[in-house]
Amino acid sequence: MTENFELLRTHLDPATEQELLALQTECTFCWSTKDGSPMGVTVTFVYYDGRLWFTVPSDRPRIAAIKRDPRVAVIVASPGTQLGYGKTTTIRGTCRVVTDEDRKRWLSSTLTERLFPDNEAVREKATLMLDSTDRVVLEVTPTKSNVTHDISDLVQRWAGDDAEARRLLARGMSARTA
Repeated sequence: MTENFELLRTHLDPATEQELLALQTECTFCWSTKDGSPMGVTVTFVYYDGRLWFTVPSDRPRIAAIKRDPRVAVIVASPGTQLGYGKTTTIRGTCRVVTDEDRKRWLSSTLTERLFPDNEAVREKATLMLDSTDRVVLEVTPTKSNVTHDISDLVQRWAGDDAEARRLLARGMSARTA
């Protein structure tokens, strides 16, 4: 009998979700345009104190959109991290535009440390670039439970007891992140 995979619910456990947010440096940030259309962009971020933090030039259209309607969504996926392929969390929240200079400096420093931990020269140049009076910080505070997904259980079900099939499936999915 064939199992109906559409009925499976494959969620991240809370510890893995927190690990994903701590490890990943890129996400997709989504908001609504003036006419209500969805829009998104891939950005680097810092997850700290239960919130997500981004920096962006203050003249971007998304700033006006966020001020008009602060409801946003952020999608964080596992490719590129040690977690491999197939783990995601979608965070629904409210976004606040922050202009505080201390917060901007903190984010610039923290973000570049995460992106370039082993290259002080690049880190310093990137921090200088981000340390601009024309930039703002976006702070996303989650407001609802997150929607998560973890394909690991499906891989186990697809492969069954076949260890070689599980190994090939896992390797094939990992190869997509290379």
